[in-house]
Amino acid sequence: MQISSRWTGRRNGLTRKVRRPGWAVAPLLVLGSCLISPGVSQAAADHPALYVDGKRLTNDVPPYIVRDRVMVPVRAVAESLGASVSWNERQKTAIVDRGPVHIEIPIGRNVLYKDGSEVRLDVPAELVRDRTMVPLRAVAEALGEQVNWDGVQQAVFIVTPPSSGTGGSPQTGNAGQTGTSGQTGSPGQSVTSSQSGGPGQNGNPGQSSSPGQSGTSGQTPTPGQSGVPTAGGGPGADSPNPDVVANLIEVQSAEPGVTIGQVNKIRALIQDAGIYDRLRQDLPGDFTQPVHIHLVITKDGFSKALAAAGMSPDQVETFSDITSGAAFGNEIYLPLYVVADDAQIANVLAHELTHVYLDQNGLGNRIPVWFNEGLAWHEGLAAQGKFQAPVVLDGWKKRIEAAIIDGRQKGLLGPLTGITEDLILHTPAYNPEWQGYVALEHLAQGHWDRVREYLTAVKNGTPEQVAFSRVFGQTESAFSDEMDRRLDQEASQPDPGVTVVLNVLPGFSGSLGVLPKGTDVWDKSRVTPGSYQVTVTSDGTISGLGNSQIFYTVAGADPNTMFIGVQPDGTGPGGVGQEGGFAVSYAFGRYFYQNAWSRTIADVPSFSQTDTILGVQLQDIQSGLPSSGSS
Repeated sequence: MQISSRWTGRRNGLTRKVRRPGWAVAPLLVLGSCLISPGVSQAAADHPALYVDGKRLTNDVPPYIVRDRVMVPVRAVAESLGASVSWNERQKTAIVDRGPVHIEIPIGRNVLYKDGSEVRLDVPAELVRDRTMVPLRAVAEALGEQVNWDGVQQAVFIVTPPSSGTGGSPQTGNAGQTGTSGQTGSPGQSVTSSQSGGPGQNGNPGQSSSPGQSGTSGQTPTPGQSGVPTAGGGPGADSPNPDVVANLIEVQSAEPGVTIGQVNKIRALIQDAGIYDRLRQDLPGDFTQPVHIHLVITKDGFSKALAAAGMSPDQVETFSDITSGAAFGNEIYLPLYVVADDAQIANVLAHELTHVYLDQNGLGNRIPVWFNEGLAWHEGLAAQGKFQAPVVLDGWKKRIEAAIIDGRQKGLLGPLTGITEDLILHTPAYNPEWQGYVALEHLAQGHWDRVREYLTAVKNGTPEQVAFSRVFGQTESAFSDEMDRRLDQEASQPDPGVTVVLNVLPGFSGSLGVLPKGTDVWDKSRVTPGSYQVTVTSDGTISGLGNSQIFYTVAGADPNTMFIGVQPDGTGPGGVGQEGGFAVSYAFGRYFYQNAWSRTIADVPSFSQTDTILGVQLQDIQSGLPSSGSS
């Protein structure tokens, strides 16, 4: 029996603490009224969305971030969780009661008291517009709730335990994300880690069989399925008929409430993402048995599916909390409350289908864990790219690289040969799956014929270490040492400046602005439709926008993020009072896409992973300057 999953929440919990250099799920800075008038612009204010068991919670004082802690109005959150809230005016203390739990939260002190016991806080409670704002995680966890952060959606999710009778809620995810797959198995089980992640995704699906199914890799097809047709395969094979793919990869509901529309959407997405074609192109063999993808829509349904697949109660509790899916043999479970958009879903499905494909071809337990996970991330990101612009996908790849370089500099990374499923599951300090992905991309260097040659040799019986040395010209251990040296070199790369290509679409009338990293001065210019190549040197010198005006922010400089602001006129796309733009992160000599935002001036911004906002398209981000602009 093999279990594969994608690790999510716990890894996000860690990366939330790593503000610099601003990749992955670190809270993103967003512009306030940056382009409006000199001296009164507002640099950045984080207002993440807040969900309780999947329902958006709004209040007159929105959540905000202080020192990487999400602050929320205690009354609104506590009452949504069935608690009562009172106020002690004399002691300036908020009091929360739910059942036997009694919590006191004094204003201005880095502490709360749960049933009389002191709990230290990183950020004290404070009053904002007569609302008591408290650090969400500390208070929610004191009430026994789970808290997950999604840096891509800029959202925080409170998930009540299944025993409370509530349904599931969205969990974080990889991009980002983003997440790794951590798997475990009961004593005597062989375990393979399967993760994927995509934008903002954390982790990848872990799978389980549906109720009544055996969960083993040799399962009988579900009623009505004919087994695997002869689809052909290998590079150059004709693209399979959609009906053939449907017979190979069946999608079905595993919980009441899943609609036929949701089932059909996932079926179409698998086809549109080209997952099956790409697996046959990149990997040897073909699916040898049908794969069943079961859709669930609540955490409780997900937990029951894992239990029905044969997981122990402890495994179910762990997997349902930290994965965005689960695979058990040939059965893949996809919790739709976790994955938010087509790009994330495609990443998760491709990642998990890669693991199943490898297992069915006898490779899952015969190749190193880091190589297995690297393949799954490679395929997941390729599928994700079918639904995202190249500049957005490139941003995800570069933030993964930056995260691993950072992990190496902090002494968190072990050798590739030491990566195991257990390490993936129990190592919150960094993402071992990302380490495998970065290593595999460097090993292949774009020559995926060598990867296929190695896998084919192993599939045909060549000892894995012999195949690795023969195909890649070095031992796995030597390659691990080479990767360490490369990461050290990458960490010392100087700032090369950046070249950004913008396309102002027809009909746009308004201004563009650039706020270089490490400065608090905007360079704003009126623009007309057309293409603009904007360069920013390492010292913040801007060219390519034409005549400009200077505007100052009030919140200071961000050392690791450059902003591109878009402000249409009242007649331009977006209408009166709209503004938005793009955040471009910097780390270890790399500039890369972080996110886009838009908002009505003085309103809370919304975030997205798009290359076009308010009539302006971000076409490319290249670290470095054109030769004619170099000094």
